Amino acid sequence: MRYRSSVRLSLLPALGISATLAIPEAYGQVLEEVLVTARKREENLQEVAVAVSVVSAKTIEDAGLVRLQEISQLVPNMTNTENVSNKATNITLRGISSAGGLGNDPAIGVYVDEVYVARESGFNADLLDIQRVEVLKGPQGTLYGRNSAVGAINITTKRPSDEFEGLVVADAGNYDYQRYGALVSGPLAENLAAKLSGVYNERNGYYDNTYGGTVNTVDYYLFRGQALWTPVERLDLLLMADYRKDKSDGNNFVTRQTGDPLDKDYEVSIPDPGFEHVEAEGYALTANYDLDDYLFTSITSYNKIDEKYENDVDWSDLDALTANDTRDNKQWSQELRISSTGNQSLQWVAGLYYFDQTFDAFTEAVNGPDTVYAAFGLTDLVGTGIPPSSIGLPDSVTIAATSTIKAESYAAYANVDYAFNDQWSIDAGLRYSKDKKKLDYVQEADPIAAAFGFLELDINNDIDDDQWTPTISLNYAPVEDVLTYIKYSKGYKAGGFNNSLSSTGSALAFDPEKLDAYELGLKSSWLDNTLRLNAAIFYMEYDDKQESAFVTGIGFVQTNAGSATSKGAEMEFEYLLRDNWSVYGSVGYTDASYDEYIIDEETDNSGNDLTRAPEWTASLGSQVQWQLTEHLQGMFRVDYSYQDDFYTRASNDPFFKGDDQNIVNARLQISDVSQTWHAALWGRNLTDDNAVNSIDGASAFFTDTYHYSMIPPRTYGVELQYNF
Repeated sequence: MRYRSSVRLSLLPALGISATLAIPEAYGQVLEEVLVTARKREENLQEVAVAVSVVSAKTIEDAGLVRLQEISQLVPNMTNTENVSNKATNITLRGISSAGGLGNDPAIGVYVDEVYVARESGFNADLLDIQRVEVLKGPQGTLYGRNSAVGAINITTKRPSDEFEGLVVADAGNYDYQRYGALVSGPLAENLAAKLSGVYNERNGYYDNTYGGTVNTVDYYLFRGQALWTPVERLDLLLMADYRKDKSDGNNFVTRQTGDPLDKDYEVSIPDPGFEHVEAEGYALTANYDLDDYLFTSITSYNKIDEKYENDVDWSDLDALTANDTRDNKQWSQELRISSTGNQSLQWVAGLYYFDQTFDAFTEAVNGPDTVYAAFGLTDLVGTGIPPSSIGLPDSVTIAATSTIKAESYAAYANVDYAFNDQWSIDAGLRYSKDKKKLDYVQEADPIAAAFGFLELDINNDIDDDQWTPTISLNYAPVEDVLTYIKYSKGYKAGGFNNSLSSTGSALAFDPEKLDAYELGLKSSWLDNTLRLNAAIFYMEYDDKQESAFVTGIGFVQTNAGSATSKGAEMEFEYLLRDNWSVYGSVGYTDASYDEYIIDEETDNSGNDLTRAPEWTASLGSQVQWQLTEHLQGMFRVDYSYQDDFYTRASNDPFFKGDDQNIVNARLQISDVSQTWHAALWGRNLTDDNAVNSIDGASAFFTDTYHYSMIPPRTYGVELQYNF
């Protein structure tokens, strides 16, 4: 290998620490500039005092990423576990999980083309038509508002193109995996361009059901359309629409008797797995008007998600508990924003935001014959199939709750970035948010359910919260291509209601959580822009942290856990070794624990680790391209990711602990030199790591059982794509 030069780096001159690196010849190639919109305007990633990880369209294609869940393996201090249900998407950033109950908001804000996704069932989108994904870590309360206290995920779709273009892709693999997609984009008239894309994905489940078939299947399709109209030179109007229908199922819990070993197999026994249906549609109109030195932006959106679930939630061959859920969410929002343009020393953005949501839910728990027998102590009859009515007991006990939550949120915000000189600058912002929520709740229960604490309830309640969320960052660029910053930011997550089943009605409402965060960051480029290295150290203090606990027969119940702290560090790099050969990776460390979490006189979780908060995450990968013939080229990419083990219960019971994960993914691709087509072989989890992803106890009446789920096993396949 040829070497360009030897470079001596004084990393910490005050301590006399330095190193000498021999730099491989890169033949003039440099890393591509990465653009982000983390601060509501397009900027170079390396010039933004925000801890943000970016997954570009090229990375999505080269790594063969399909759904949003898969990007977590490339982002430090981020996990996104395999769904056990569409209604239980679980993203963790810096030790804080997004998971919660039926009526609470996600802790991590997910935005698609700047439109907030209010329900977790809308998180795990297909990545066919995505331009980039930005993962912003730490509170984003100033520019993104409430419910982004932990961070925000910005998803930007591809825009209509000026020239006619498109693609078709076909993908097939084991477990009868099939994915077909297409995109077409181009001009329709002189000032009008449009784009249409669609994808269909189907796969059998990883879990064999002893009653026949599989569970944990994938079955969805998605369409996106956009029209970009430029009636005059200063104005552009972008109309967007999308539609998704998802019939993927969950029920991927394995149930075992206490004392039995964790077989770590992919086998379940569920007589009637039920179904999960999600239907979503969304519309948005984004208008940008150029006022010379200013840009005025208006974003108007409407979204609707309808969900229907029927799940066997005892996850066993017993006829014990079936849950039926119907959820209808309607939301619309309006954002008005004005921002400076150009390269002046003072850059600023200011805006107004309004959000309106109506969430209707029906939740029903049908406790079957085996629960009835267990509740009356008739354990010898459990699993016999004898109807309880034959001995004078009811065959089932039903509890149902019907609720409507209406939410309104108003906000005003402003952010300024002022450069004193080439080295020093300050970034400061402030947002005021006001949230109103109203609950109408009715619970109906069979008379016998009263013996178990489930009563007839008719409750009306309302919440009125408001919060200031500031951000301030002092930035210092000691030399060209190096930016350091020290930052304070405040996060806020609105309070809400537990509108699922309730044993008393006293725990329906929970308070908002607040977060103070401090961060020291570095953005840097080295070696003639062939090495990019970004890092951050963070410390976050929570007050009234919202905490979710699973109650069998009810679901996830949200409460407030007093206080908690999350502190740690993260680093990611990309190094261009030479033409078409790069290495990249990341490492994250998080120490997240409850400072105060007292449930009752007998249960004190203070000092314990937060749930689903792995201490270490890491990734390392390499991608190389080479010329095969005059007309063909090859590409090989391999990615390794590591995630530490974690507790699934706040009690930190060592039995209820998810395994550490070691995942190896690879992709071998051949294409023509003009990238018109490619054929690829791909594999994920090639070492077939069988880590436990989630583990918890079962019903209060079946305390001698537990259930667990696994990460996806080894998968592999072939992909063909044609671009035109």
